[in-house]
Amino acid sequence: MLAVVLPGVLMPLPSNADGTPRYAVAGVGRPYVLDLESGEPVSRLPRATRDYARYDLVVRDTEPGRYVAAVSSPSGRSFRLYRLAMQPDGRVTVGERLTPTLKGTVNGLAVSGEGRIAYGRMTDEADFVGTLEREWTAGGYRLQWLDDRTLALPAHSVPVNTLATLDVGTGAIGQIAAPAEHEFTRPLLTLPGGRQLRVLGWPARTLVLHEGTRLIRKILELDCGHIESLALAPTGSHLLVGVDREADEMDRTPLAGLPPCGGAASQMLRLDLESGDARVVPGNQEPWVQAW
Repeated sequence: MLAVVLPGVLMPLPSNADGTPRYAVAGVGRPYVLDLESGEPVSRLPRATRDYARYDLVVRDTEPGRYVAAVSSPSGRSFRLYRLAMQPDGRVTVGERLTPTLKGTVNGLAVSGEGRIAYGRMTDEADFVGTLEREWTAGGYRLQWLDDRTLALPAHSVPVNTLATLDVGTGAIGQIAAPAEHEFTRPLLTLPGGRQLRVLGWPARTLVLHEGTRLIRKILELDCGHIESLALAPTGSHLLVGVDREADEMDRTPLAGLPPCGGAASQMLRLDLESGDARVVPGNQEPWVQAW
């Protein structure tokens, strides 16, 4: 018997045994859909238009299989935001265009729990943080939603041991206390419930969980290579970690620590945040994971 798909009804996407999505979006430029069980690429993300085809950032939207992407021009000096939709077979289609053409380089993109979209962009003159409604002059590199009204701005200049925030209702820049040991230019992720994952160290080899300024526990510590990227599962229970296992020349100095790992140049880990168990995603994976 043939299944009938009703208009407007979303077919469920495949999942892993632990309930996490089986597919993730990985790679840069022209990212691909990755099957986390087999380690094989399923499909490439399509061009948004003839000229806008390079995907700089892709983040998960509020519905399963839905994403928001920043797609740049060939020069990389302008970009647009689009919605994407993934089908059960892993194919991705480009949907609604969300912004006009924005000048500059995109350096932050995040979707709140209520679906509010924020981005950071950098021009030769200034840095900006924006939502679909308005913009502010501020550093938006690696921005994250702390709640549905407040953005964390890891790269915005504030005193030591604080983290800059932006109230998107009033536009006010504020600050909150931050852990004494942090490097906020590294990846920062907010979990459901408000706890935060932070990547520490130079090279970045340690992943920790904080509640406010209190260290809850160390989640992961690499003995070589460095953490390149993070992507959180929708439930907040698991994390994908992209690991660059090679070392730049400055990373091989005694001050920086250990030499390259040897073997594969990079790998992707699937990490259970509760137990700390880590599984290596099979195959030859890039160290940049965009969204899960």
